[in-house]
Amino acid sequence: MAISLKRPAEIEKMRAANKIVAQTLDYVSTIIKPGISLLDIDKICEDMIIAAGAKPAFKGLYGFPNAACISVNEVVIHGIPNKYILKEGDIVSVDIGSNLDGYFGDSARTFPVGQISKTDEELIACSKDALYFAIDIIKAGMHFKELSFELEKFIIARGFVPLRGYCGHGIGKRPHEEPEIPNYLEGNNPKSGP
Repeated sequence: MAISLKRPAEIEKMRAANKIVAQTLDYVSTIIKPGISLLDIDKICEDMIIAAGAKPAFKGLYGFPNAACISVNEVVIHGIPNKYILKEGDIVSVDIGSNLDGYFGDSARTFPVGQISKTDEELIACSKDALYFAIDIIKAGMHFKELSFELEKFIIARGFVPLRGYCGHGIGKRPHEEPEIPNYLEGNNPKSGP
């Protein structure tokens, strides 16, 4: 594992790229409603990223055709926007990235479309709370697997199961960098590995 260390100036460049992502997702939260299509959301994301002086990081990445990964309901991750029109009760994840001056920003949020089921409300809350839980417990000297194990226990305690085969990841001059942080323990020993 080779985690690239960032200088303060590089962190500021990453912060600027991620600010564009955050502002775009903040705006998307105001337009998610029944009747909007996934292609409309994608176009809005692309236009906002470009207007902010960045490039949509996902467009063309690994052959991906759009600016935003938009996943509805049972589509877990990396959904390709299409003509689907959101309807009351859907949940939709919007995952976007920006490339600003050679540094990447990347984030996703899941939104309710109108009134959603109690289970979907709990799922969205668990996901958001797991992020803040990880931020609260991470510390110097912690093994990556320890963090993954704590996340797994947190998610299971809330009545859900971690998504296997996907992970959080580092970012910087590339859209995907080390470390990879799954939301579950791989292997048996959380004190092993880096």
